[in-house]
Amino acid sequence: MLDSKVETFMTICKYMNFTKAADALHITQPAVSSQMKRLEEYYGNQLFHYENKQITLTPVGEAVYQEMLRMENQEKNLKKQLVFMETNRKKLFFGATMTIGEFLLADIIQSYICQFPDSSLHMQVANTKSLLQKLDEGEIDFAFIEGNYSKCVYKSYPFRKSRFIPVCGKESPLFHKSVSLGDVLKERLIIREPGSGTRDIFENILKSKNHDITEFSGIIEIGNMNAIKDLVLRSVGISFLYEDVVKKELEEQSLSEVKLSGWNVTHKMNVVWRAENNYGSLVEEFLTMPDNGIIACCAAGRLNS
Repeated sequence: MLDSKVETFMTICKYMNFTKAADALHITQPAVSSQMKRLEEYYGNQLFHYENKQITLTPVGEAVYQEMLRMENQEKNLKKQLVFMETNRKKLFFGATMTIGEFLLADIIQSYICQFPDSSLHMQVANTKSLLQKLDEGEIDFAFIEGNYSKCVYKSYPFRKSRFIPVCGKESPLFHKSVSLGDVLKERLIIREPGSGTRDIFENILKSKNHDITEFSGIIEIGNMNAIKDLVLRSVGISFLYEDVVKKELEEQSLSEVKLSGWNVTHKMNVVWRAENNYGSLVEEFLTMPDNGIIACCAAGRLNS
């Protein structure tokens, strides 16, 4: 169990506010201040910088925070391992970005459950920024993401690659056309919210081509991938999506890839976890897709039940 002063410190870091931290911990604000004074005396350095009633971590405070976060995650990991040793039941908490969670994990989850039928899986779907925060707070064990992450803070395992392409509906003037980026910028763009991996990737590519998202004739931000697809199908605007997400629609020709000159983007998707947690073997086990007919057997079992 972590020291109460450490718990108070971590709570302050979560809210960056002494009053909110006191409320969350059900103690008085003077008690919070007293504990932080003792912790700063212990480390011999100021942990917080105060300016205009706002607090931020000092460089020493940031270093202490990262180490305490590592220790907190290790303790949570130990508790999970002890539960598994006691019950012999696997319990996975993981996350996935919207693209991956909605379109790419069903076969993997089915295969895993077939191999470990007593397992309990808990998946959260959110954008890359939110998932990395959930990893930091120990809420999930690993996450499937599209966006960028710190190679120092997280370890990773490659998941898959997918082409990242512009798509439009049948009524779009770009349907089955070869065009320039200038032509595409004249269209309305339908895109994910800030913080999503898909949006970060797209904005970085635009920046490398000396363009900006604001140059499109209009922008619609939507936090749901199926809603984006539906609007593109209705030719309300165009979007840039992974080929895996629109494979069916492209085959049916209800959507068309816009043949954009100079656009050849393939992006990696990864599974990431906090570096201090030894989840590499756990992730590999989860991603294993045996070719021994397990999925077929499971499907048959459901049909016969």
